[in-house]
Amino acid sequence: MEFRLSYYVIILFILFSLVSCNKKEKSYYDDGNIKSVYYLNSNNNKEGKEELFYPTGELQSIVYYKNGVWTDSIVKFNKDGTYQSILYNKEGSLYSKAFENNKLANEGVVDDDLNPIGWWNFYENGNLFSKKETIISEGNNITNQELFYKNNELISNKSKYYDFIAPDEVEKQKQYEFKIYFQFNDYSPQENLLGKDYYYLTFSTGYNEDFSNSLSVKADTLVPHKENEFLINMGFRNSGKKNFRAIIERHTLNKKEDDDDNLYLRIAKMYINEDIEVN
Repeated sequence: MEFRLSYYVIILFILFSLVSCNKKEKSYYDDGNIKSVYYLNSNNNKEGKEELFYPTGELQSIVYYKNGVWTDSIVKFNKDGTYQSILYNKEGSLYSKAFENNKLANEGVVDDDLNPIGWWNFYENGNLFSKKETIISEGNNITNQELFYKNNELISNKSKYYDFIAPDEVEKQKQYEFKIYFQFNDYSPQENLLGKDYYYLTFSTGYNEDFSNSLSVKADTLVPHKENEFLINMGFRNSGKKNFRAIIERHTLNKKEDDDDNLYLRIAKMYINEDIEVN
């Protein structure tokens, strides 16, 4: 019994020593008000929770560190104590949430520079308002697809998106039909001089992931086989994960307002980057 008691005392002493070795530090604003409270480990690096405060004393944010490196989350608050934003690790990616009036306003993945990437959700009064896909194309962050909702129903003519429809199973050395349904958001009819849009699909196995070489690579071009739909026949020689990259373009003849002589071709683009598993 004495042995067990001594054992637990030793364990508690070790745990207490590990915790107590973190030195509590504070920083202050020029007027003497508290600026931050944090802890330093034996390597003189930040360890655990750091609290930062507004110059007026309210809690501004909480950050977590491990040996000087941000690890877990950054939680920011408004002066009234409501949430402003949360940044945390989610399945290996940085995930951001922003709030308005303590309700979720938007959420999605960010890159290392905190720029939105991939699909983001946007809310109004806690209800889903839109979804937006941000991709890197030709070195720039652009909005590729955008969906708008009302009462959780998609507003199709206001949205810009595509739907890549592949067979349930794809085997090598066989031909298959792949369909791409697409929708570009509407604009004022007065802008369209011919009263018609022209759509083209260009695709190539040589496109870079960010389509930075789209002007220099030889590509195949298709027109829709019916309204808002492309049909592609493809086959693959080898099994494995294949990547299909393509660009949908909408061409419209426009003119600048009150200037009949100044005509220009308006081009809207949508980039497709889909994986196909070939057996």
